[in-house]
Amino acid sequence: MKPKGTGKTANNPTTAFIFDKNQSDFSEFSSNFQILKYRIPWMKGNKEAQHALMHNWAKGNISSPYYLHSPKKELYILLPNDSVNTLINCEGTPLFAEKLKPWNVYSDILIKLVLAEYFSKSPSFISSEKFFLFAKAEKGQKYALVYCIRLAKKRSENFSDEFIVQGFATRFKKVTLEEYLTYYSRKQVPYGIEFHRNKQVFLRQLKVSEISQHKGGIFLHLPPKWEKSSMSFHSVDSLNKFNLSRGALLQSFIDSFISHLKAHGISASQRKAKLIQVSSSYQTATINLKGFKVGLIDARFNPSFPLNEMVTLPENLIKNVSLVPKTLDRFEKDLPLLFAMDYGKNAFEEGGILAGKSDPYFTLKSNPDFSKIPTQGLKIEDLDRRQNGNQFESKTFKNLKRNIEISVNQLALKAAILGFNFETSRLPHVELLKEKVYVQKEWAFYLKNGKLVIQQTQSRAKLVQLLTEISNISHPEMLLNDIYENENPFKLEFDSEFFAPKNPTIFHRGQCIQIIETQEKVLYEENIIKERLAKREAKIPKAKFLSSKNDHVSLQMNQFIKNFFPQEFLSYEEILSAIGKNLPETILKRNNDTYLRKYLKDCCGIDLMGKREGGIFGIFQGIWFEEENQQYFVGRQQGRKPTQENTFQLRKIHQLRGEFSPDQFFPLLMVDFIRHNEWTVLPYPFRLIQMKMELKEQAIKNNIYEHEK
Repeated sequence: MKPKGTGKTANNPTTAFIFDKNQSDFSEFSSNFQILKYRIPWMKGNKEAQHALMHNWAKGNISSPYYLHSPKKELYILLPNDSVNTLINCEGTPLFAEKLKPWNVYSDILIKLVLAEYFSKSPSFISSEKFFLFAKAEKGQKYALVYCIRLAKKRSENFSDEFIVQGFATRFKKVTLEEYLTYYSRKQVPYGIEFHRNKQVFLRQLKVSEISQHKGGIFLHLPPKWEKSSMSFHSVDSLNKFNLSRGALLQSFIDSFISHLKAHGISASQRKAKLIQVSSSYQTATINLKGFKVGLIDARFNPSFPLNEMVTLPENLIKNVSLVPKTLDRFEKDLPLLFAMDYGKNAFEEGGILAGKSDPYFTLKSNPDFSKIPTQGLKIEDLDRRQNGNQFESKTFKNLKRNIEISVNQLALKAAILGFNFETSRLPHVELLKEKVYVQKEWAFYLKNGKLVIQQTQSRAKLVQLLTEISNISHPEMLLNDIYENENPFKLEFDSEFFAPKNPTIFHRGQCIQIIETQEKVLYEENIIKERLAKREAKIPKAKFLSSKNDHVSLQMNQFIKNFFPQEFLSYEEILSAIGKNLPETILKRNNDTYLRKYLKDCCGIDLMGKREGGIFGIFQGIWFEEENQQYFVGRQQGRKPTQENTFQLRKIHQLRGEFSPDQFFPLLMVDFIRHNEWTVLPYPFRLIQMKMELKEQAIKNNIYEHEK
């Protein structure tokens, strides 16, 4: 069923491409390459180490692109047609090779072989399922920010297969050859820089025989503490920042790899998602906080100003919420508590600024007598007064008010979860929660007699009973079997006691849907954006920016450009950057992008587009739904900034039983108390399940800590 729409549609590329075996003639591929398949004998060692043993053997004996299917102990090698290949196993026996035609090879194996060949510029190549695109050097050339690329097959329909290009940003450390040989040679895999066929730089795994040749430096993918890194999903700040974004790197790779496939006679095309924007008529909902009282405890060690001057409620909460001042030794047990703190959780550890002192927040939470009281910490940094001494510095104070609003919402949710003087009716869209059971892992959320319940299901029998009583599900045993088979397609043995779905699952009468994270992301039209930014930053003769007209504006602009820019070549962005503070606003009316572009078009014949012109970023805001594949993603509520950090992650609504009802689903995303002033990516009951799990884990941790002390 289609949701209510705003009338806005989009047809955007995604990070998936379609391989159509039926439309592929493999002409160039067959004339240049042969595929050999080997059966690898079982190697000595335990079962868990088999893949590592096989891979180490393969990379030591093979320099051609290969794919290792370790579960089946099969090895596929891609060789030039005129090559002869003889493989010797670890016992010195030649391995038998079976020659395969490309159309007889499983599509995922074939495409991954071509991917390895795509990167195999060096004659001493080591295949892998991950390839690392170099983005930039960091911290004085000591680190390399890279983007890891890998392919995952999505699904198979007839002769078409979809592959998702997955990726993540990570960091490699650069060491000298001497450092590597001294400290890392036995534990870390060495990588070296190499230029790819499409001018893309990537990091290639090195063989032992090559290491001594890389005297300029060895790159290592060290443990997590070293590899933490960030890379924006998208940026229009500048062409350089755009090229270093995940969206641009993914699009560049997809374009290049699809061209490579086509050159081999393999039919491939980037997938586009036909999207409709979900109607905002569902309206953003919030928690009813009318009459909600919160105990405010000053737990600061170094208070700089009175707490009542600093902690004030935002305007949207003033009429509904009351902050009641309390102290650590005197407070009622019937109020949720907000702790104002000037320290972090590590301050009391050895070497911390408060080492040796007790953490009042932790002490209270560890006391079993207070385990049922909702508590929330509020970190308060030192605030600076303005010069007049009457107001706090506006930006810092604004951030504090934002954090107060978040903390109050968190306390309200904890009160609802713990059943602490908080009526379920205060939650939004309660009518949509009735007769539904929301299940994630072994936890269930539902309403019983009008009250919220979040509990562990503990067994298959209890979940079956719950589904029957609350959601009136018919044949729940069969439905759980279907869920298990859907989530575990490669399991050889069936689990008859299965009761904990991996994916968020909603049960409602004759309906059951699962929400599956696909790893597929929606992109902008990256190539159009890149072309637009390149034109704005292209340096052209300064004379082209001079108008031949004699009107007042043209004469003034000509004089400004001649006097302010001594260089002979100039870009539009340089002029735009300069006019802000150096050109009187009376000339162009406003010194901004719109007015400058209009002037250049009318007076100089230079026609440039705005960075966001033409609705090119239309999918940034709102919730978007792809009806054909029953997928959606959640954009932003607010306007966009030049740099976008997060991706548009597609989630699939998998119908196991009944029909998907958008009116029962999308309103539960349009709430603003899970993510501050933004919608949530899953129906909000799943966030409450997660909070309940976190509260239980924290309680267990606190009890263990107290017992050990």
